[in-house]
Amino acid sequence: MNIYSMIYFALLIFLFWITGCLNLSSIPGDPRAFKTVDTFSEVSRLAGTEAKLLSFRVGNVTADGLIDFKRSEHPSWIEYEFIVKATSADVRAIKADSVKAGDHIEAKLSVGTIGGAAGLSTIERTVRKRRNDKPIDMVYVPEPIVSIADICSKAQKKGLIKSDEKYQISYEIQGYVVRNNSKFFRLVFSDDGTLLHPSK
Repeated sequence: MNIYSMIYFALLIFLFWITGCLNLSSIPGDPRAFKTVDTFSEVSRLAGTEAKLLSFRVGNVTADGLIDFKRSEHPSWIEYEFIVKATSADVRAIKADSVKAGDHIEAKLSVGTIGGAAGLSTIERTVRKRRNDKPIDMVYVPEPIVSIADICSKAQKKGLIKSDEKYQISYEIQGYVVRNNSKFFRLVFSDDGTLLHPSK
């Protein structure tokens, strides 16, 4: 880890010590071959009390589904969004009179590596007020049961993704959505891995 990475990490720790609004944790599992299904219980625990998943987005995924946070060029990253019950520390971090301990809030977990391939692989947790008032049962998604590798394998078998490109894959209300840099490219799979779009 170089000096700039060390300074950046020290600043993050200082920010957490001063404000309590940032929380860093180690990445569960292998940072060079991260598994969204196998690690979900631990990630959910880090999100907060009674965590319900809203969505996650994975960036720089290779066509074989590899999530590598320590890749030297274009490392992978993930952003999770949960609904959780606010703790007293969360209330202090949000700084909104309308939020009280026990209220439902949104927690974002940003997963990646600070300082390149030799750097620290971490999960950064931040919190905010809920952005809408829809009932929670209408906005959260089921626990993921299909791996990113399985989604990529299905897409490859149908000739829908290329081996030399990287993709962004999200898991949300409509299921798994696969995108690349083209605004015209979009694949949709259900939460059980069934291809929905395109339909053939």
